[in-house]
Amino acid sequence: MSTIQEQPAPIDIEAVKRIREAVSTNNYPLNHEKIADGLAEAFESLE
Repeated sequence: MSTIQEQPAPIDIEAVKRIREAVSTNNYPLNHEKIADGLAEAFESLE
């Protein structure tokens, strides 16, 4: 019997399809402020 750690993570295929469709049609909501903050933080960590 395999342990939980040995099993792959469950994937919601329908959710993946919905997200993929939303991204491909530019209908996926993006938080531009959060993205910018993350990029700035990553840049600062490189210095």
